Amino acid sequence: MDAPDLGRMAPYGAAHLAALAVIAAAVALAVIAGRRMRGTPREAALTRGLGWSMLALTVAWTAWGFLPQTWDVEQSLPFHFSDALRVITAVALITRSGWAVALSYFWGLTLNT
Repeated sequence: MDAPDLGRMAPYGAAHLAALAVIAAAVALAVIAGRRMRGTPREAALTRGLGWSMLALTVAWTAWGFLPQTWDVEQSLPFHFSDALRVITAVALITRSGWAVALSYFWGLTLNT
């Protein structure tokens, strides 16, 4: 069974600009909330919760890629840097381990394209 064709979003069209605006607003709100929570117990709980959520979504995404209808040998096997980066970033959020934070930062900036 093939997935339905959902069409394409026109670059810099109305839908694209609206999506960019929503993302920019969400990032701004997350930064404001993060600065207000800095150093509080809520910050640690939220960070760990985001890490566990990211890890669960990573496992679900990988499992979905192994389903017969979505299997693609080039994409389903978790051999890309971004696949490892998702797990390492989740570990960084959960444990705040220095090596995981550093790898997430530098791989996210340089190797994850």
